[in-house]
Amino acid sequence: MPVPNFFLVGGPRCGSTFLYHYLEQHPDIFFSARKETHFFSKDFHAECDELQGERGKEMTIFSIRDEQEYLDQYADCGAATTIGDASTSHLYSRVAAQGIAEFNPEAKILISIRNPVDQMRSWHSYLVRHREEPVTNFAEAVRRNAMGLAAGDYSNALRHATRINYRYITDYGMHLERFRQYFSDDQILVVVFDDFMVNPAREFRQIMEFLGVDPNIADELNYEKRNTNKQLMFASLFGRLVNRDSFLRKIGDAILPRSFAKTIHSRLITAFTTSHERPDDNREAVSELREELRPRIARLGSLIDRDLVSLWGFDGDH
Repeated sequence: MPVPNFFLVGGPRCGSTFLYHYLEQHPDIFFSARKETHFFSKDFHAECDELQGERGKEMTIFSIRDEQEYLDQYADCGAATTIGDASTSHLYSRVAAQGIAEFNPEAKILISIRNPVDQMRSWHSYLVRHREEPVTNFAEAVRRNAMGLAAGDYSNALRHATRINYRYITDYGMHLERFRQYFSDDQILVVVFDDFMVNPAREFRQIMEFLGVDPNIADELNYEKRNTNKQLMFASLFGRLVNRDSFLRKIGDAILPRSFAKTIHSRLITAFTTSHERPDDNREAVSELREELRPRIARLGSLIDRDLVSLWGFDGDH
């Protein structure tokens, strides 16, 4: 039975979907039928159950809890040599790193990071759109989060409490150190999403070399010019069209040649994506966050040997 040997663990809103959609086009890479299983985030399963009661076990996000059901997600992997899981909660889960290591100690871990302030703003927008964050103003939401929330302050739609802990989720250095407790340096690759905006082929080649698959495929992919402010239109319809476990996607995969199906998939991504300028109405909050997070960014940079303070504009007012 095929066993996942590659984990794209996030972070959320750090380009993981972008990475997933291009990596899955490689003939030797196969991802789970459901893009995000969140199987090893057992702590969030418990948070969800506590917050949602019995309804939590029925929520799709954490419905895969049995190992056999998890492995069934890879039943159609065929001859693929790199079998992947793309659950972004695995990065910031307190127990997922250990769980993955116990499940497959030889696994490779891919972590994508992004300017944490930009991530927070994007994540906040996402949670507001999905009714998980009741405070629509970013500055207010971040300040409210810093003060701590009582159980009654959560939205009824919130999947688990840690999802709105903006500062914790973006503490990439802490999460990286947690994975380094269980995996060697040559099993972990950290990519900075900014680099994909400059030269996506080069970055995907690096990832494919890390995974041990043919890196020349990276030069053949048709990369759409993207930016971090782009948003997916009609997300529900898009999901029904392209998610591998969707009815329409299964029909397409069954009757269409693989190359033609890939072309359609790529064009659907383009068709359902729109540019969105994020309003800059939280300058004070952003400035405060930059000041607060600067030491954390410096520490993260030292962990990956990269000057992230300058790259992300934490070295002065921007």
